Amino acid sequence: MYMKTVSDLYHEEPNVGNVYREQYLNGLDALIQRKQREAVKNRDDVGRQILLQPELYREWYRSMLGWPLTESASPILNVQENPVFENEEAQITRIQLEVFENLPFYGILFTHKSETPLPLVLSQHGGLGTPEICSSFFDSANYNDMSMRLFRQGVNVFAPQLLLWNPESFGPDHKRGDHDVQLKQLGGSIAAFEIYCLERAIDYLQTRPECSG
Repeated sequence: MYMKTVSDLYHEEPNVGNVYREQYLNGLDALIQRKQREAVKNRDDVGRQILLQPELYREWYRSMLGWPLTESASPILNVQENPVFENEEAQITRIQLEVFENLPFYGILFTHKSETPLPLVLSQHGGLGTPEICSSFFDSANYNDMSMRLFRQGVNVFAPQLLLWNPESFGPDHKRGDHDVQLKQLGGSIAAFEIYCLERAIDYLQTRPECSG
């Protein structure tokens, strides 16, 4: 005669197996704590090594982030400039840099009208932001006029746009997470892509006569 269910053979109270689940959970917590202690030691060791071999670890970091940081730098293919404002002391320009074919990396450039080249500083917005916000093109108490505060220190300023704007106010849904997944499937990441774009932008802008290297 075949039993119809396990309960035909054996039955127990629902909480009898709880002790095994508790031991499983406690074991996982203990494992994580051990790994955390190891990670602290490893982090300290790596920190010391970074100071001794910065270029080695810089290349390791680029490799970890993936394409396009793993490739040789390419020159900007094309530049589009749209003047925003100009007076006898300064100029503000919207600029698009074609980092890859048909891919215009966008930002706002603030330059002094100076007889000598001046250093270049990035004014980088944060999450859900834009270069217009951090440059106080309209009301933005959050950034406290960041771009112009830098500009008043006697430097030229570039405020780039990352794939982080608020879609409800500043354009289409950028789907940053989806793009990151797609780039990771190709051996890259959104972080690597944006760092590469920033590097190419800096390389180009430092060749301009108003900016020093």
